[in-house]
Amino acid sequence: MGAAPVHRQGIASGVLASARNVGMVLGVGYAGAVFTTVLARATTPTEGIPAAVRASLLAASGLAVIGTLLSALRPKR
Repeated sequence: MGAAPVHRQGIASGVLASARNVGMVLGVGYAGAVFTTVLARATTPTEGIPAAVRASLLAASGLAVIGTLLSALRPKR
């Protein structure tokens, strides 16, 4: 927000909020898809639920690591 000119801060705020909401929607959808895929392949729910939660968390962690690396490798201004 500090980088946006004063007369454009409302637009910048709207874009930021939209990007945040899209990120949350995609993240929940991705985690849900991983969860249900792993759960569907399990033989019993007792085995499947912990494995599905673990897989969802690992997938989210992997995306976070990729995002961190991409952010660290981008050129400085």
